[in-house]
Amino acid sequence: MGITENNIRQDGPSRGVKIIVFFLLLLIISGTAAVAYLKSQDVDLKSVSIKDLIDKGFINRNTRYELVSTEFEYDANINTVFDTHKGYIVKCSRDNLIYIDSNGNEQWTYPLSLKNPVLKTAGSYLLVADYGAKSILTFSGKEMRWEKELDNNIINADINAKGYVAVVHEEERSRGAVSVYNRQGMNCFTIGKAENFILSSKVSISAKSVFINSVDTSGISTNTILEFADLNGNILNNKIEKEDTVFPSLWFMDNDSLLVVGDSMFMILDKDFKEKFQQTVKGKIFSSCIVDGKYAVIAANPEETTGIFESGSSGIWVYNSNGEKISEYNLKGEVKNITSWEDVIAVNSGNKLRIIDLDGDLLAEYSSKEDIKEVFFINRREVLVICKDKFLVLKMK
Repeated sequence: MGITENNIRQDGPSRGVKIIVFFLLLLIISGTAAVAYLKSQDVDLKSVSIKDLIDKGFINRNTRYELVSTEFEYDANINTVFDTHKGYIVKCSRDNLIYIDSNGNEQWTYPLSLKNPVLKTAGSYLLVADYGAKSILTFSGKEMRWEKELDNNIINADINAKGYVAVVHEEERSRGAVSVYNRQGMNCFTIGKAENFILSSKVSISAKSVFINSVDTSGISTNTILEFADLNGNILNNKIEKEDTVFPSLWFMDNDSLLVVGDSMFMILDKDFKEKFQQTVKGKIFSSCIVDGKYAVIAANPEETTGIFESGSSGIWVYNSNGEKISEYNLKGEVKNITSWEDVIAVNSGNKLRIIDLDGDLLAEYSSKEDIKEVFFINRREVLVICKDKFLVLKMK
């Protein structure tokens, strides 16, 4: 019996089927490799979208953006502060709290009666505190969660991503006190200090501990004392004291490690507040922040300036929680302040704004004719820039 062409086609798969199977196997292998890579980068695959992956640069694309600006005026004669919250620009004065979209349209207003409002944001929470007075309010989006009138004037306040609030305030028969409130506004504890001046306090990301940052001015030098408490107000046995040093900035990471920043030194403490890393700079530390919840970012002049007209250079240094430097970005002149959104960093040098990523690569830059006071991310692609009498929305295209 002879073998015909039809018999051959029936004996095995066609060439077209083999090609399809090949490409399916190739897609499976590529997909498996991509998942393994994303997991190695600590990406939450359950919550991330394809758009997020593209935006974060995990999929190859041109990552150098153009910044398109839109300007909006505000009355600089009125005490006005800004921040961003849940995709809104937040504008706060003594009389009201206003949410504005990135096109400049007012979306929501809440009436206030304050003297010196200050805004703090974390996660899905917004804190409004009246420094030098007694009022405090917390919001989540357009919902006012709770408000309180303290017995004594507020010195400093902060809120964490779980809605826990730490307030530094005046207190009778002491030099200051810290009160901590949970997300419902219930008081967890109040601790007063009879001898030290309390500068700041903050609740950890896990809401399991609190730091109390105070200074002792009783001697010749000014010494900083860092104490730690649990949410019941029990002081833990791991106090840190540093001579001739003040820490104006302290930041919790997602794993409850703590970045502690002075004007010429910084250190990283683990979740048990034991020192893991410390570094001193010869020049000056300008600003600091946490990026992606797990990296410490320091903006500093690494060397002392050499002349009266010499501003030197600045470095943006990124460290992991173990104190290992993972990237660096250098620029001429001084840095005014820095801030972050997920894995990108905004660097404000006064007349120029630069957006860089975790690898220290420049994503975008914007030159301003006016001095830039503050910068906030609205989202990963939109930035709020505050000048003397106007604010700008910069969109990365």
